[in-house]
This record gives sequence, C-alpha cells and structure tokens, in this order.
Amino acid sequence: MDRANAELARAAQAKDEFLAAMSHELRTPLTSILGLSETMGDGLLGPLSAQQEKAARMIHENGTHLLELINDILDMSRVASGQMHLRWDQVPVDQICEASLRLIGPAAKRKGLRVSLAIDPQAWLVRGDSRRLKQMLVNLLGNAVKFTPEGGAIGLDVQADPERGELCFGIWDTGVGIPREQFERLFQPFVQLDNRPARQYDGTGLGLAPGQSHGSDSRSCTRPWRSGSRARAQRRRVRYLEAQHSVWRKTPMSQAALEPACYDDILDLPEHLVGEILNGTLYTQPRPAAKHARAYSALGYLIGGPFDGSIGGPGGWWIFDEPELHLGADVLVPDLAGWRRERMPAIPDTAWFDLAPDWVCEILSPSTAAKDRAIKRPIYAREGVEHLWLIDPQTRTLEVYRLQADGHWLLLDTLKDDSPVSQPPFEAVTFPLNALWTD
Repeated sequence: MDRANAELARAAQAKDEFLAAMSHELRTPLTSILGLSETMGDGLLGPLSAQQEKAARMIHENGTHLLELINDILDMSRVASGQMHLRWDQVPVDQICEASLRLIGPAAKRKGLRVSLAIDPQAWLVRGDSRRLKQMLVNLLGNAVKFTPEGGAIGLDVQADPERGELCFGIWDTGVGIPREQFERLFQPFVQLDNRPARQYDGTGLGLAPGQSHGSDSRSCTRPWRSGSRARAQRRRVRYLEAQHSVWRKTPMSQAALEPACYDDILDLPEHLVGEILNGTLYTQPRPAAKHARAYSALGYLIGGPFDGSIGGPGGWWIFDEPELHLGADVLVPDLAGWRRERMPAIPDTAWFDLAPDWVCEILSPSTAAKDRAIKRPIYAREGVEHLWLIDPQTRTLEVYRLQADGHWLLLDTLKDDSPVSQPPFEAVTFPLNALWTD
C-alpha cells in the first residue's frame, strides 16, 4: 500500500510539473499571436477590409480567452506542485475590493448588471498576498457575472469579526444558483458542475479552487438552481481600524470604477500587455509591433554605443529601452530613456527607476500617439525631464523638444525621411533618420 501511494504521489507530481511546463510552452507562441493580431487590427501592417478587421478581432479575442485558460491551469499546477510562493503583506481591504471590481466591471456593464460593494468600516487591513487575494476575488466575481442573466445584480460584501480575528469576503449574485448536493464538488479543480456536452457556460472549472491555496476558508451557501448564490472566503489574522459603529458603506460600480489604479493592477496583466498608470488610470497596450520595435532598437544602438558604451562618442550616459519609471503615483514605460551619469552614478538595484530621466523617447503608433502626446508629455514636463523625442514610423518623422523654464515644451526641430540627425542632447554624433525605418 505504501508503495502504491508513493507511486501515485510521484505520478501526481509528474502531472503537475508537465502541466506547468506545457503552460509555459503554450504561452510563448500565443503571446506572439496576440501581439500580431493586435497589430493587424490597428492597421499597422496595412489597411484591412471590414471582414479582415473582424477576423483579426476574433483571433485576438479568442487568443486572449485561451491565454486566460492557460494561466488558470498554470496557477493550479503551481499550487499542486508546491511552486506557488506567496508574498505576505498587510493589504488594504478597500483597495483590493475596488481593484477587483474594476477588473470585472466591463463584463458586468455589457450584461447590464447592478454591482454593489459593502465594506464593514472595522475591516482595515488583511494579511495576505495581494495579487492572489485579488485573483481569488476576481474569480468569484467573474463566476457571479458569468452565471447571472442580463439585468441582474451581483455584489461584494466584506464583514469583520474582531473577536475571532476573521474577515469574511462575501460574493453574491441573482443568477442560476447551485444545488446543495453539488457543494462538495465546488472547490475541486477542473470540475464543472454542469458537465453536459452542451453546457451553457464555458471555463476550466478552476474558478473557486485557487481560493483554498491561500489558506482561506472558502464556503458557499445557496438556494437551488435559478435562485442565486453566495460564496464566502474568510481570512484570519486581520488588523482592524477601531470604529464605534458597524455601518456598511454601499458603493455603486460607477463610483468604485473611479478609484485610482494601483501597481497590483499592472502585476495582474498578462505578459503580452504593457501597463502604465497615468493620473490614476490604468492604460494597457500590446508589446510593440515590428516597425515600432525596429525604431527604438535601432535608435538605442545608434546612441547607446557612443553615449552609454563610449564607443566612438563621449559616453556619460545610461541608456535603457522600456524602463519602468515610478514618478510619484504615475508608472510610465517609455520606449527609451537616458540618465546622465553625473545625476545617476549607479544603476539602482530595483526593477524600476524613481529618478526622472534626462531624456525620453516615445515611438508613436495609432493606438498610443494621443496618450503619449496629451497625457505622458505633461507628466514628463512636471517631473523635469529636459529632452523629449517623439518618433512616428508611419510618417517617418522625428520631433525634438526641450523643456523650458516655465515648464512648457519647446519644439526645436522636426526631421523627416532620411534627414541627418544631430540633435540635443546627443548632438555629438550624427546618423541618418532612415536608419530607424524598416523600408
């Protein structure tokens, strides 16, 4: 019996390791498919007919759905194989709830669902991994949206029990409900309660299972089919904010959606998306298309050698492609940025920079040009970035700006096609502008 149990354990571990490896192998080509379909849909590879645009959109939507399923399987295999490492921290309850509601907000809006949030004012902080707690709540809320018909209602209620040191997250809906005899199967991975071949709702059956990997006591109380359901996840070791009254606050979805985005929202994005937080709003975009990537990689080579590597140039700079800038509450990812070494003598140990660069370059695309010009450019000015280059591969132009003493940008020059480039702060070298183009 012991030998049989050991063999079963080894087989289960091999299965989990195989799932984890295969999930990674599947995600790599899928990321390229998503990026390319997004690029085609934006018209960066040439104009498309209406039918071709529809096809590109369908490829991207179905690829995104497939990536979500793969991520679910990868997370579950990590939990089962003991490779899931939690980052324990004190997590603000209101922030994690409002961030979770923001993520399911568009799906709820498409179905015309009423969404409410009620938080016991005694619930202040909960100890846990903010990313995994949010994943658990989003999975539960996503199920509520999925199984609630149009015009229904869903909600997230948080209740504190100071005496027991517990916090209860309650997710409820007015959807189809769950039969009581199915409760014991709720938290089993890869289990669909409706397993008919022609079932109405899709998914992997992993929505509720990850909750128990976080040390939560997950329960469900519900009436029979078509009568709605309520799921609860309890966390212990909770810290409370003293309050005289236990009056819950009701927050409509429109108000919750206005809460500022936080860095965890970026961490939760799939790998094929780049996220930025600008003035409290989360912006996402796919990884750069070919023309875009060619422009910034070529420019990085042309100025990086002389100014970062001191190869045929004066040196004195650090040049980075796609650095993550944490400037106050804003998180920006320019295509290229440079720091004078006299201002930043050493590269920081963190994965981001909280010192504003001396020079920034943004490669414009149809989907990002408005954001780069109208939103990011004022932030760079506010932070004192001295030089800004805007490059447009579509029009084959380079705009060179310098920050004035009054905080406004001065356009120094606009170069086109194959013009020679010798512009501040890199006027010590000259290169042809057409070196940045793919044709």
